[in-house]
Amino acid sequence: MPELERDRPGLTRRLRAAAAAAARLQDGLEASARDLVAGGGASRAALRGAAQAVRMEVYRQLYGRMPGLARRHLEAMDGLAVAGPTGAGIDLPGRLRFRVEPDRVSIGVVDVTQPPPPALSVRPCPGCTDRWAAHLRPGLRLAVGYRRPGLRMRPVGSPGTRKLQDILVDAGIPRHLRDRLPLVFADGRLAWVPGIAVDASAAAPPGSPAWHVSLRGIGESQVVVSGSPHPRSPLS
Repeated sequence: MPELERDRPGLTRRLRAAAAAAARLQDGLEASARDLVAGGGASRAALRGAAQAVRMEVYRQLYGRMPGLARRHLEAMDGLAVAGPTGAGIDLPGRLRFRVEPDRVSIGVVDVTQPPPPALSVRPCPGCTDRWAAHLRPGLRLAVGYRRPGLRMRPVGSPGTRKLQDILVDAGIPRHLRDRLPLVFADGRLAWVPGIAVDASAAAPPGSPAWHVSLRGIGESQVVVSGSPHPRSPLS
């Protein structure tokens, strides 16, 4: 630095002034953001009226952890806060989730506990168009469970087997809901992902005798929205 100062007189003073100005700007951003944060969230109307730099600082303060969020997280959060639909959200590091509420946004811990499995309803069916059910081959030993490592299935219409993880990702199931999504197993193998896919080996061929299988007692936290082309179920 002394050599630079000799070559460029006043450089040290200008650098210190720039650093002080940057610090004042950051202090102002943090203060403006603190004014918008209340009760673990921030008003969407207030965010829409704030500068983008202030909004980004609001999201950092709501997150409140180190290391901080990546730019892609902040930009995705900002898009949802300004124009996203109620109920939308983004999974964040540390098992946290950014949530869009009717009038505000917030960040909270994801509940990873699994609710009690819903009850199976099974009856003979000659074939129907009930969108809340799957039609499986008679004689299978059915059970309800949840996701575990290594699950695969061959969905009807698929040329081969697929990982459950890939099926859920393609269906747009949020990460925080995947462990809470009830699954139906037949003879110990994954047979039905309600609202998303039926295993080809468990599905009853069209026009043949079938078991009409549905789920009772679906909790609100288990309701998901699927963009899958498969018939809908109580979870779709």
